[in-house]
Amino acid sequence: MKRSWIAIVVVLVMALGLLAACTPTVTAPPPAAPPAAGTPPAAGTPPPPPAPPPAAERPADFDTRESIRIGMSRPVSGIFASFEAGVFGPVYRMWVEEINAAGGIYVAEYERQLPIEIIRFDDESNLDNMLRNTERLILEEQVDFIFPACSTGHIFAQAQLTNDYGYLLFSAEGGAVQLSQQFDELPLFFVSNNHAGSQIPELTQILVELGVTSVFIVYINDLFGSEYVELSVPNFRQAGIAINGMTAIPRNHTEFGPIFSQFNSSGAQAYLQFAYNGENFPMINQAAATGFNPDLMLFGPGVNTDGFISAIGGDVALTEGVMGFAGFNRGSNPDAARYVDQLTARFIFEGQPVNIDWWGHLPYYTMLQVFGQAVEAAGTLDNARVAEVMRNHSFPGTVMGTVHIVNNQIAADVYLGQIGQWQNGIYEVIDTTRHRTAAPIFPKPAWP
Repeated sequence: MKRSWIAIVVVLVMALGLLAACTPTVTAPPPAAPPAAGTPPAAGTPPPPPAPPPAAERPADFDTRESIRIGMSRPVSGIFASFEAGVFGPVYRMWVEEINAAGGIYVAEYERQLPIEIIRFDDESNLDNMLRNTERLILEEQVDFIFPACSTGHIFAQAQLTNDYGYLLFSAEGGAVQLSQQFDELPLFFVSNNHAGSQIPELTQILVELGVTSVFIVYINDLFGSEYVELSVPNFRQAGIAINGMTAIPRNHTEFGPIFSQFNSSGAQAYLQFAYNGENFPMINQAAATGFNPDLMLFGPGVNTDGFISAIGGDVALTEGVMGFAGFNRGSNPDAARYVDQLTARFIFEGQPVNIDWWGHLPYYTMLQVFGQAVEAAGTLDNARVAEVMRNHSFPGTVMGTVHIVNNQIAADVYLGQIGQWQNGIYEVIDTTRHRTAAPIFPKPAWP
């Protein structure tokens, strides 16, 4: 495998400013008997597991195979460590526990259920380490599947690598419009979480519904920020919404006084900040302290998590009316409510139940459920065949309902929400679609 392209991807990702020790394997009960045959599924749902192959065509490791080995390069340490501790980390660990408690995934070519075994290396939140770890997992550990690294930049680079090696991959913490549009070039890569492509059109509809005619945009100077801006500008202008000002900020920008002045001079109604926790939380704290309070305030990652409350000193009243990008809440459906309760009951982060990410926690788990169903339906550990099932069938019974894939991404209408707003301590979905759990509050109340 040539490494020249890897160097190019690394340089590109670093230029954009984007975002090893092996852990013990997961133990499991002994494999159980295959599931009993049932009635054929409805059209579009996964086909039943195929018949086991003749003895002469069994895999070479038929007698010795003990598990499905899944490799991961994750930020156990470094600047992204909190994501492994509190975002995708708890989600995949819970899924593995549940699969293994049930005896594993039935794989027809092995004629038995196989438990999941995780082989995880720490990349220390470093992109070079992540790429080396991924190759090591493929070439040396010879894992069956690869699960995603953390951050948009890392996923961007990892997707190129895994597709070249013929490995299926899906996104977790990260994902961008650019990746979702490369399904022809990356046929084995799948996007789990919703992003600007579906969120900005929904936000535009909400602004129109509320009578907002002008906005001021602040955005992080990287791929995340630029993609949200590139979609916002044409969507807003087509809807008759004026963009009265726009300014870029670097990572960890914390002084917002001059930007407040620019906004006030612009005469805009809505303040939109497409940035991360490190910029969003300081801005909100400064806004509350100074009384800066536009009619509408919406932010990127951070405000969509329960961690937002602690980031503003634990005062729930300070969250009232603040908007962000969303995915769901307990009121979205009974399965989502049960999932949240299970996740918070199982995992403790820094002495507290894991902070729910109301954007990502649900689609991450949903994609794991889709993956598990697809492996069983394919009846094999062949990555290309599993990917084919994922692309061509729908998957019932997930926490998001019945899921189908369009252009290698969970279909936009399957997500339980695109835009959210804090109301009385609950992150409500305020979409104009059928997923709305509460009507939006407008204008935003004054800070307490």
